[in-house]
Amino acid sequence: MPKLLLLAYVCAKCGLLGYGGGMGIVPLMHAEAVVHYQWLTEKQFIDGVAMGQVTPGPLMVTATFVGWKVAGLLGALVATVSIFAPSAILAALVCWQLARVRNNRWVKGFLEGVRPATAGLLAAIALKLAHTALFLPGQTGVAAVDLFAVALCVGALVLLVRYKMDAALLILLGGLLGLAAS
Repeated sequence: MPKLLLLAYVCAKCGLLGYGGGMGIVPLMHAEAVVHYQWLTEKQFIDGVAMGQVTPGPLMVTATFVGWKVAGLLGALVATVSIFAPSAILAALVCWQLARVRNNRWVKGFLEGVRPATAGLLAAIALKLAHTALFLPGQTGVAAVDLFAVALCVGALVLLVRYKMDAALLILLGGLLGLAAS
């Protein structure tokens, strides 16, 4: 399968199955772009997720980053259109039935199972991304811990949870501190 067609397929699949908004696509895109096709490294993927966080669009912009890494500008365009197309088409096809579907007991039951499964997926990818961000590449053991990254992570968590700091400001602050440290 040609690379652009494969990229379109992967992004459309993530867009269609990305339940729960932008964060729902992170584990799906990770499984495809990093694990299965190895288009990106763990670090590159984290960069893509970070780009999705700091841009004015949704986290699904991560797909644009993946597309760029796979096939440049054309890949970015294909990935962006492909990730948004399924939800746009689905919305156009079913919006007139939304009230009826919303009250359907089968749909409600399905969503009751999907929500915890999605939370589990997000927790698993969060642990994987945390490991990549907090440990030095190619090293093992206690010496492999990146103390600066751990300090940034703990500080960000405290600022976010305790002081309810705006996430965009928090990301900008972390980027500036990382830039200053380098």
